[in-house]
Amino acid sequence: MAVSPPIRLLDYFVEHLDFDVLGDRAASAPAELTPYHNLGIDVAYSDPSSPSADESAATNVEHMTCRVTVHLNRGEDLPAEVCYRGSVRLVGLFERQRRETLDQPPPEDEYLIHCIASVVSTLYGTARDTFVGLSAASPFPKVVLPSISPYAVAKDMLGDSA
Repeated sequence: MAVSPPIRLLDYFVEHLDFDVLGDRAASAPAELTPYHNLGIDVAYSDPSSPSADESAATNVEHMTCRVTVHLNRGEDLPAEVCYRGSVRLVGLFERQRRETLDQPPPEDEYLIHCIASVVSTLYGTARDTFVGLSAASPFPKVVLPSISPYAVAKDMLGDSA
């Protein structure tokens, strides 16, 4: 019998997209250009909610909405070799198993960190793909954002409450 994952993506969409090819860099040779200078990640989530009345309470799930915004090369004073600037905000709709229905339920704060980390991992990967696709269609080197630690992002985001 297959076991359902504790969290799963139901749907996602792009809420905001801004991507600039910094054309004034065209005089530089491609080898001198760098697509990545700095990276910022903002995460916001809704508290998990129980299924609506028309859904079966026997499903033992809660719903979460999460926004992940990835900022590429934020700021006005970018080095001359930086060829892109942009941001993408993705909204994901997730379903997670209620903690108390897990075989070995972890403490609530640990479970929330795990769930947020899963969400960040999923949506950050989509943001990476978005930047790769947009930059690959430009005359400059494509940007492949670095790997991140979704767990560290979630833990930092929750701060002292976790």
